[in-house]
Amino acid sequence: PSFPEVAPLDISPHFQRPPPPTKTAPPNGHDLEAAMSAYNVVAGRCGLARAQRLTEPRRKKLVLRLAECGGLAGWGEALKVLEANAFLKGDNDRGWRADFDFLLQQSSFTKIMEGSYGRATRSSPLWS
Repeated sequence: PSFPEVAPLDISPHFQRPPPPTKTAPPNGHDLEAAMSAYNVVAGRCGLARAQRLTEPRRKKLVLRLAECGGLAGWGEALKVLEANAFLKGDNDRGWRADFDFLLQQSSFTKIMEGSYGRATRSSPLWS
């Protein structure tokens, strides 16, 4: 049997590089304090340990996390996931709870933003 001629499929748009991430201004001291304060508000509502000091190691990690998520708005989205996630609040077989340092770890923060932890209320990742 003879097959009809098929026009070539242009798949090049599917292999283009994504645009570079939008550059945001580096977080300032106020942003860092605001991020820690926002965490403490959520921690208080969820029964998690509150952060007492923004030490230099924490400051460095927080600068990186804020840069990764687009600033305070993205940080707020991560805190919404934390607050809505029973696993991160201790509903797990060990009673383990997330804390500020856990949130500052790159791998943990990425998983939170992707919706990878337990019974989160979000069904899709925050990053696309």
